[in-house]
Amino acid sequence: MSLILQLEAVVAGKIPNFNYPTIAEALCEIHFQTEDGGGLSSTGLDALSDVLKSDFPTPKDQELQQFEAVIGSNGVSVKPVGTPTKKRMFKHRTRDHLIQVSQNILTINELNAYPGWKIFEPDIYFSIDAICKVAKISQINRIGLRYINKVPRDPKDAVGSWLKENAYYPNGILKYTHKFASRFEFRHDSEVRAIVSIAEGQDDKGNQPILFDIDCIIESELPMNKNKLSPALDRVHNLSWDVFGNSLTERYKSYLEKGS
Repeated sequence: MSLILQLEAVVAGKIPNFNYPTIAEALCEIHFQTEDGGGLSSTGLDALSDVLKSDFPTPKDQELQQFEAVIGSNGVSVKPVGTPTKKRMFKHRTRDHLIQVSQNILTINELNAYPGWKIFEPDIYFSIDAICKVAKISQINRIGLRYINKVPRDPKDAVGSWLKENAYYPNGILKYTHKFASRFEFRHDSEVRAIVSIAEGQDDKGNQPILFDIDCIIESELPMNKNKLSPALDRVHNLSWDVFGNSLTERYKSYLEKGS
């Protein structure tokens, strides 16, 4: 299917797949509450490890500590706040796919080559189902869907060679060729907001891609029910596409279709 036909398909409610996607990482972050209010315990994490062990055999733990800045007579100092919590990371045994779980947050990551929504969406529901097997979840408070694109470019290319003028970021960023960064946050409706960031990147080969980061968030009290969650997830997914699809120049469209 040509890119023009793919873009027309969006009007009919279908989001296209591209031959050469620029998504370097996709992630879905879900904030949840347990019925007892305590979040997922260490015992719960261990039970989750057992549930996931066939496809995620070697989980790793990371300690999380919150800090706050304190302004005093000696200037600004940083001190830890609260008790450290644990995050457990589950790397899939064959895929570039990661599940991260802490006390009240579940994150599903698709790393490197994006497998498409047809894979990513079931991964999200699989992870939710796994959590529900080891804890009594009362509700979800927040779902964030984030796509981080690395847009290949010649260092002489201005941002506007790849991203076109629209309402989702300041137009002034489009004229720059280097040392650029922009972060624009807007509220889409009473429950949904988005953060769109554009910056100059650097990879291990010395290339300077455009980092085009789209983070769409819905904040609402949602039950742990797929029939209720699915429309909420669709809202942030569709907004992500709306931002991305309305940002594509002809050059970017050509790359997505032909890889050049």
